[in-house]
Amino acid sequence: GRETVAGVYAAVKHFLNGGAEATQLMAEYIAAELNGISGIAVRLDKPASHVHLQFASLSTSTRDDVKKQLFEGEPRVLVRNSGPSGIRVNAGTLAEGQERTVAERLKTILTEF
Repeated sequence: GRETVAGVYAAVKHFLNGGAEATQLMAEYIAAELNGISGIAVRLDKPASHVHLQFASLSTSTRDDVKKQLFEGEPRVLVRNSGPSGIRVNAGTLAEGQERTVAERLKTILTEF
């Protein structure tokens, strides 16, 4: 349909205008900001521009609490599950500058646990 064509066009345009590199830089920024938080293992998936956070001692219920706080807070941040008790941030869904907000929100919430 037209929506699919428009989506593919937007993705190709984003890629050709240097969007892939910008997205990777945003993911690298988030990973760097979260590195060093006790009990959190940070892994950067460069090709996908995803930041995976694995919690050493946190359960899935705690992961769900983190996701809920991120989603219900201001501004709202949506993350996905990663592994049995981790979360994944997709930098490809962020506009330029939002990586700072996401990293700050995550730092604030993760240092409470």
